[in-house]
Amino acid sequence: MKKPRGTNRLLRSLEKQSTSAELLDITEFLRRQYDYRKLGLGIWHTTATTIPLAVRQQAIRVLLATFFQWNQQLIAQQEEFYLAIWLFEREFAHSSQVVAGIGEKIKAYHQLFTNCDSTLSLPAKYQQLSGADQLDWVACHSNEWYKPEDFINGWPAWMLRRPHHLYTDDTGREFLIVQTDRVWVGTLPICFTLADRP
Repeated sequence: MKKPRGTNRLLRSLEKQSTSAELLDITEFLRRQYDYRKLGLGIWHTTATTIPLAVRQQAIRVLLATFFQWNQQLIAQQEEFYLAIWLFEREFAHSSQVVAGIGEKIKAYHQLFTNCDSTLSLPAKYQQLSGADQLDWVACHSNEWYKPEDFINGWPAWMLRRPHHLYTDDTGREFLIVQTDRVWVGTLPICFTLADRP
């Protein structure tokens, strides 16, 4: 498999982004009640080539810079909020992101990942990055929900090889929930709440 072209250019771009984090558009954020920033590693989305460690580390530096910039902006709003970095293992390039939410999004984001384990340590290759040690990290499972009608010949073998279970919702509709990835969720140890208002 050929190495994707433009790796050095991408590294330079990520380095620039990590030193000047993009501001959160507060007006739009308050209107929508959520926002997120993904990595923008497009060249890695469609290739089976392993993402070089240097690219992963620089990409996480961008997420950390964004996280701390947004944290300052959100604290200034004097409103309870959710703010986290999500680092996906398998879907690193496509799904890793900084996520912020207020209102009903807070509860939704807290309930998004299951089977979290705070005893697992963030891999040292990431923990050593400046700012990563300031966050509390928990390893969670990311799940996908599949509908039986989309698989008329039965569930594919790859789904059944992964941890999975059937779930029936309040309407009696059945889904197969399949564990698809591990996600490292990083948050500040002390979250801003309404009680923290001066």
